[in-house]
Amino acid sequence: MNTLDKIFVINLYKDTERLSKFTSQLSRNNWKFSRFDAITPDHSEYNNLKKKYISGKSLTSGEVGCALSHISLLEKCAYTEGLDRILIFEDDATTYVTGTEIDRLLKEHYHYLRHHNIPESDVLYLGKGQDKCGKLELVHDKVYRTFRPLCCHAYIVTKKGAKRLLSTKPFKQPYDFIAPNASDQNLVTLMAFHPSIYYQDILSTESNLRNMNKTFNNINECSCSDDLSVWFWIVVALLGITLIVLGIGCWKYFQVK
Repeated sequence: MNTLDKIFVINLYKDTERLSKFTSQLSRNNWKFSRFDAITPDHSEYNNLKKKYISGKSLTSGEVGCALSHISLLEKCAYTEGLDRILIFEDDATTYVTGTEIDRLLKEHYHYLRHHNIPESDVLYLGKGQDKCGKLELVHDKVYRTFRPLCCHAYIVTKKGAKRLLSTKPFKQPYDFIAPNASDQNLVTLMAFHPSIYYQDILSTESNLRNMNKTFNNINECSCSDDLSVWFWIVVALLGITLIVLGIGCWKYFQVK
């Protein structure tokens, strides 16, 4: 694959079965990757990275470790010569698409951008969740401009994008929110494949961060919470108007009496 400089998979040392399954999957795609040892409190760089990038005490230890693992890879991309575009996986990422097909989709994507003089996005999501799909803007084929996608189990980040994401520190929320928050501030551009190429295998792979019920939210590509909140206030307004009309009617009725 000549569209990427390097592929990383974040993996806890204890999750050997996950790594085996992931290795088998990528070997069928003829992809080579580097295992990145997920950062935990017993790592030598944990405290320094946490002090540098994490603010507050709202994150669980697992969320901190997850964030620092991704952040460490962003640093590699941002400051290592020869790494201009990397692909980051979490080890529970899986796909229904063959490696050959993914190669084709990525090559066509970057060719389309160059041919039509469209700037490359800072982050390209191969998988996402809880996105505001009603606001997606078609770029071409299956790629859309997006603004608030969550989940970071499979994404491509550029050197420029990595530097921009790191510049938004300190971080108070889980890592999933870093890119969307930067997008809200117009600091980064985000694109995503829709539907996703990669999803999280939550049925056969238990999450290290949250329980099964919360993890199930990750398989929902689109969030309708914004639409629901609009309808909620519409219903509240209608009920309020109805009560006012009924009140006026009752008042006039008893006045006549």
